[in-house]
Amino acid sequence: MNSSDFPPLTPLADVVEPHQDVDAVFAPSVASSQDLFGSASGIDQQTSSEGSSAPHGRVYCPLVETLRLYAGWLLAWYGAIFALGSYQSTHVLPFKSEIINDMISSPFIVVAAFATFLFLLLTHVHRLCGRGTVRGLILSLVWIALVFLFQRNV
Repeated sequence: MNSSDFPPLTPLADVVEPHQDVDAVFAPSVASSQDLFGSASGIDQQTSSEGSSAPHGRVYCPLVETLRLYAGWLLAWYGAIFALGSYQSTHVLPFKSEIINDMISSPFIVVAAFATFLFLLLTHVHRLCGRGTVRGLILSLVWIALVFLFQRNV
């Protein structure tokens, strides 16, 4: 392979036209291509009187979606702890770790893993049911009750 097999590298300045804002190209809040080029979109992009430079029309991810992201990563870590604990208990691992042994035998880790899994499950059910405040409150109460019952039986 020689250097002619690969396309030439172009810097971002060549890709984005000079009148475009680089942040506007990659912003998740852009609704249409007209917003990219700064045409009349009805959104006031001026800064507020406090001096913040964030645009007023920016859309952020909802809190529940952010919590679902963190809960997914937390559940992955619990899965890694349980996998290492089971390998350690069957003596497959060439080492022995007291931290893994303490975590796998802790009822708190088991309850927290169950609560995390149940949170992900019930928020998905909430999404499938069409969302809503009343449904969310009912599913929250179901989540609290199931975690409490599970904790009492562990």
